[in-house]
Amino acid sequence: FLWLDGTNDFHFQLDCVAKSAALVKDSAFTTIVKLPHGDGPCETRPEIFAFADRHVRGGRDVVRFSGSRVQDGVLSADVDAAGRAIAKMRLVWTTSSDADWTKRTFEERALTDFDAKAGRVSAKLPEGTTIAFVAADTDDGLVSCTPPQIDPLRPYDIVIYGGTSAGIAAAVQAKRMGAK
Repeated sequence: FLWLDGTNDFHFQLDCVAKSAALVKDSAFTTIVKLPHGDGPCETRPEIFAFADRHVRGGRDVVRFSGSRVQDGVLSADVDAAGRAIAKMRLVWTTSSDADWTKRTFEERALTDFDAKAGRVSAKLPEGTTIAFVAADTDDGLVSCTPPQIDPLRPYDIVIYGGTSAGIAAAVQAKRMGAK
C-alpha cells in the first residue's frame, strides 16, 4: 500500500494517515512538504507510477523504511533502497501544534551521516518537534519517507483509547493522579 500525502493537507492530516497506515502491513510512504490537496497534484507523482510498475510489471520497488522509531530524541529506521540510488536524505519536522494543518510550517535538514551500506538512517530531533519523518530522494526523482512520527518527544504515562464513559472516567482519574 502506498500512502501519498502532503504535510499541510487539511483533509488527510498526517496524524490520521499515520494511524491508518499502522493498520496496514507493508506500507510505503511519500509525504511531500506543502503538497496541495486534490487529484491534480497527486495523480502525476512519479511514486505512484513506480509503485504500480512494481506490482503490475515486476519493476523496482520504491525505497522502503521499516522499524521507524524514536528513542532518546533520535528518529531512526532501516532503509531498503530496492536497487535505487539515494541522492539525498532529509529530516523533515515541525514544532507547530496548530490545529489548522494548513498553517503548520515544516522545516528540513539534509542528513549527511546516512549509512547506505548498513541500510540505517538516524537523526536527532530538534527540541519541541511535534511531527517528524525522514525523506529519501532518489536519483530518478522519487521521494519515500518513514511514517510520520507524531509527538515523538512527548512522553505519556498512560494512553486511553475510546470515548466511552469508562474511558472518560479513566482519563479523569489518571489526571487526578498526576498522569500525563
